[in-house]
Amino acid sequence: MAAPQCKGFTLIEIIIATAIVAIMMVAVMESFNTGQDICVLESANLAVQSSNTSCLAEMTRMLRQAQIIGISADGMSIRFKVPVDWDADGDVLDDATDELEWGANDQKGWSMEYSFFVAPTEAEKVVPPFREAEEGGKGIDINRDGDLADNFERGVIVERFYDAADVVQSERQLTPYYVLTPLGNHGGDVNSDGVADPLFQRVDATGQISGTGENIRISFFAFKMANKERFILLHPTSIVKARNF
Repeated sequence: MAAPQCKGFTLIEIIIATAIVAIMMVAVMESFNTGQDICVLESANLAVQSSNTSCLAEMTRMLRQAQIIGISADGMSIRFKVPVDWDADGDVLDDATDELEWGANDQKGWSMEYSFFVAPTEAEKVVPPFREAEEGGKGIDINRDGDLADNFERGVIVERFYDAADVVQSERQLTPYYVLTPLGNHGGDVNSDGVADPLFQRVDATGQISGTGENIRISFFAFKMANKERFILLHPTSIVKARNF
């Protein structure tokens, strides 16, 4: 009786098995990368939400008590004063007149400004580099309006303090992430809904735009690239009752 012969794998069987293993490995890696991308995107989203919520809350708190000096024509900056205890007597009332002492940074007569800022030169940049955000160049529909035809300018919101002589004494960056505005049209329509999107705008009690409204709408589009293909675009908004227009 002849001994049984051990039959090995044919070349075709080896090739098929190798292909199956390769496909499975690719599927596993794609699943891993997708999960990693989702984690990165969610982490970036939470970071942008948290920082811009804090920024919006700070501006809302300050403007709620402010004496408004004016909003720029494009709505990208607002100037104001707040009650200050400039004489360090424990209150914000003038001892002689019993009226509020207006100023900023604990200095009587000073003022504050929130403003969209894009540094024109390297020497003047006090924040990270700014670049134009072109949808066509990136191949990304940044404002999610269905096309790649929009171009934006990326900047930040800064806080400035002016002395009584209207000279800037200090400034700091409020928003850690970029704020978008249309390139060449600051305060213009960002999300293609047909309505301008300035940072600051006077509105009435119902939220409608009004040149004589006693409320201020604070609104901006915060932007951050999570990676080369994914991005975060948030639109925090607040309406403040301005008591001292």
